[in-house]
Amino acid sequence: MKKLFYKIKTNDRLDFYLAMLVPSIILIKRLLISRYGINWESAMELENIFLVLDGQLIYRDFPWYHGFFPIYWHALIFKIFSPEIYYLRLFVTIFAVIASFFAYRVARFFLVPWISVSVSLLAFTGLIVPEHSTGEMMAFCCITISFYFLLQYCNTSQSRLIFFAGLMGGLCTLAQILHLGLFALIGGVISIACYGLFGSRKFWGNINIFIFGYLPIPLLCYGLLAIFVSPGDLMSNLFPDFAGTQVSSDARPTFPYPSLIPAIGFGQSLPELISNLNKYLFINLRWWMISLVFVWGFIEFLLSWKRKNLSEKELLLLGTLVLYGPLFEAKAILIAGPAGIMSTYINMLPTYVLLFYLIGQIYNFKRLCSVLAVVFLLIYFFYPFGKYYYYFFRNAVPLNMPYSRGISVSPYKQDLYHKTVEFISSNTQKDDTIVMSGLNHYFSIFSNRYDLFRDQSTIFWQTSFNPANKAIGLSTRFAYEAENKIINQTEQANAKLILLPDGYQSYVDPINSPYLSYLDRQWNKVIRIGDYSLFNPYDYEPAIFIYERK
Repeated sequence: MKKLFYKIKTNDRLDFYLAMLVPSIILIKRLLISRYGINWESAMELENIFLVLDGQLIYRDFPWYHGFFPIYWHALIFKIFSPEIYYLRLFVTIFAVIASFFAYRVARFFLVPWISVSVSLLAFTGLIVPEHSTGEMMAFCCITISFYFLLQYCNTSQSRLIFFAGLMGGLCTLAQILHLGLFALIGGVISIACYGLFGSRKFWGNINIFIFGYLPIPLLCYGLLAIFVSPGDLMSNLFPDFAGTQVSSDARPTFPYPSLIPAIGFGQSLPELISNLNKYLFINLRWWMISLVFVWGFIEFLLSWKRKNLSEKELLLLGTLVLYGPLFEAKAILIAGPAGIMSTYINMLPTYVLLFYLIGQIYNFKRLCSVLAVVFLLIYFFYPFGKYYYYFFRNAVPLNMPYSRGISVSPYKQDLYHKTVEFISSNTQKDDTIVMSGLNHYFSIFSNRYDLFRDQSTIFWQTSFNPANKAIGLSTRFAYEAENKIINQTEQANAKLILLPDGYQSYVDPINSPYLSYLDRQWNKVIRIGDYSLFNPYDYEPAIFIYERK
């Protein structure tokens, strides 16, 4: 297969140094930002880790729509050392570093070293902020390694590589069955089918080897869990989209695709222009890039097969990339298309590899690949990271909350958390129940109070007053059902306080929202916490309204 700049000879030593350069850059990047900021992702993990330490069993005693391993691993770490937010980030960093090494090796099947460095770094643009779920990163790491072994099999025809690909796919399920764990299985089978259809490789033998590597670990682990967890609870947690525990399909309308044209023009203020341009670059452009690149790649694959201008090995490599690659991005495509948002976990490794490979095959376009690699790195990797680090390096202050040793945040977030936690602690008892209406669990964790909906954090995404509802487009009927459920549970639990993000009420008239009407009738708005003069682009929490019963 032709490489970009294939006339330039590279030696193995240089290749090795560049392969080590990529994880080194990722490690430095993560260490520089890992003590800055907090958001809802690690709060959910932290809450569930504490439940495990209290003796509760995942899936039976509390829901968790991901694999069990990260929760129990961190519980062990907390037991040995101490509960700290930083430990969650540390293991995200470890998996990111490992995954980045294999990302480079994947890129090298198709691209020359210098372009491979750019592509593998671009695969980790989703790690701008420090927190990202350990489960998500572990799953991406495992599926990347599984993908690498499948590609390596195309080169060597060594059957043991098929087994290792299956093994890493199986390990992926311990972190996330839906989506990447399942995609690792589907992608492996599709790739092996490609080997049998377009090459002279054994089909059923390879399938058996792959399945033999994939199944034992998940069957053993989840089989043991099934002894203590009912089949219904296990399935509803591991496959929430199919079990109806997430937003049901009948509540989802038809969505338009993200616009291919940026929403910029004359008459816009500079902040509006920058905001629209950022949205286009990080949502619309990437969504269309994923979609169009793989259509282009699939056409190129079929043409190459028909023309027979590639060797069997080269055809299998390209086919594996084109057929398996979209599964990496399937989640982002599904999210960005309907809601107009791009998943923060998007890791476009196959997309970038295929894009630069296809451009490199066009005569005299090889220089363009170098230019694009630099431009993409500046836009998607170095600029967001540099902006994030520069802000917090200059402005961060210590959080000074439980489990947050060494963690620094913006002045706005420090003020918001301290005042909110102080109010909760002063106006409730330790055994009182509070309601975090769409807010993260840190407020209840730091104040040591029970959040009524900590096990149902997604329910507030389904309400009429949540701004995300406009993007998701849920039906009014479905939103009202969710709100009435919240009201009933709040009354049954005799909650003492309700916390509601400022701005939620501006999206819908209280008369058209059962929950907001309920607050007006039976609760008093006693305080608003949050000084917007301190707000910055990296502060996701709005100001907070706190309600007490009338």
